[in-house]
Amino acid sequence: MLQLDEVHTYYGDSHVLQGVNLEVARGSVVALLGQNGMGKTTTIHSIIGFTPPARGKIIFKGINISGLPPSSIALMGMALVPQGRRIFRSLTVRENLILGYRKTKTDKTAYDLERVYELFPSLKLRSANRGEQLSGGEQQMLAIGRALLTNPDFILMDEPFEGLAPGISKELRQKVLELKKSGMSILLVEQNIEAALQLADYVYIMSKGKIVHGGSAAQLQGEKDIIKRFILL
Repeated sequence: MLQLDEVHTYYGDSHVLQGVNLEVARGSVVALLGQNGMGKTTTIHSIIGFTPPARGKIIFKGINISGLPPSSIALMGMALVPQGRRIFRSLTVRENLILGYRKTKTDKTAYDLERVYELFPSLKLRSANRGEQLSGGEQQMLAIGRALLTNPDFILMDEPFEGLAPGISKELRQKVLELKKSGMSILLVEQNIEAALQLADYVYIMSKGKIVHGGSAAQLQGEKDIIKRFILL
């Protein structure tokens, strides 16, 4: 579904991503772990086209998307759940959701407003409330629901459990597991190692703009030294 091949990305003179290689197989969840400031969000921004790579290739569904604008990448079937949710606070829940609605499928796998409400019943109850009136957990549900309504093949999730109470985080993890079981392909950037190991099939660890480890979630659980060195603060 997605492949990064020797991706180098800069912010001005700062060389942030330094030859990143990773893959996401179709229908899998891949987690990208690491401490703050190591290049995880820049990786997401490079993939979606916010900060295109200076060198290397990003291949999505067999097509090199390096340098394409975000709008073109989105139309190819990629969606983003950004860090910090980035919902429209002055719009209602319903308005936020339908803003990006794109009907691309006619079968039962297609997402419409009612299907998102089935996944997140609290959003239906709050459909007339403005974004600023929602709790942090509800805002995160809204951000995920908004992404699903573009009917993507692939979703980038940047720190979706950040700042949430444990109970809400657990509930959202179950929703992501439901998406995984439905066959959705997901690249998950996360600092919460427990969440990542619960959800991911494969895990990469990033440090100082480079991938320093890659392996199955089961393998990483036994690599206590790697977890201590690159993830735990």
